[in-house]
Amino acid sequence: MDKKAAYLLSAGVVIIFLLFISLISHHKGSESQENRLVKTELESPEEVKGVFKNIYTAKKAEEHDADEHEAEDIEEETIETAEASEGAGEAPIEEETQEGIIKMEDPSYKHKKPIVAFTHSTHIEKYQITCGSCHHDDTGAPLDNITLESAVDKCVACHNKPGEKPKGKDAPKLTPAEEIAYHAEALHQNCIKCHKESNKKTGQKTAPTSCNKCHAK
Repeated sequence: MDKKAAYLLSAGVVIIFLLFISLISHHKGSESQENRLVKTELESPEEVKGVFKNIYTAKKAEEHDADEHEAEDIEEETIETAEASEGAGEAPIEEETQEGIIKMEDPSYKHKKPIVAFTHSTHIEKYQITCGSCHHDDTGAPLDNITLESAVDKCVACHNKPGEKPKGKDAPKLTPAEEIAYHAEALHQNCIKCHKESNKKTGQKTAPTSCNKCHAK
């Protein structure tokens, strides 16, 4: 073998050796921190402790991010569900009131039974009840010249004694005028009288005349 061939062979061996060393160094540098813990005999205790701490901190950060994303997803799902339920269910009583349902309630006294929801628009449109059937002046004369847009006083403006009339054996005897001065008595007499007349006229008992039928739970 001449000197030139020997030189080329030697150079080739050196190049292959350098490439081998480079591959080993790259592989070692790409090892994860978890794998480095296996080589504790090559590192100091402080280094091992630092590596473990870094791994623990990184994992806790990942778990925290995952929890935050999960919480956001739950909150969005809850909002969407609430919006869907609100749109699908029946309208609440406040909205129904705006559409013609009136809660027969007066804050001047505590009601013993559930509040009656009076279907004002239904009585007018379906049952053709005139305004004067309920609304009257201080003499009891019906107010038939009012419309749905008219401003009218509430019942309590005149029937201003809270609740029902006194009852029991010791209760004073009242005249009809004194009785309907009580707010609840005026409502009862007006509604029940009309319902009884309607049932008599139709021959059916569709209009409620008992407490639980009107004061529905």
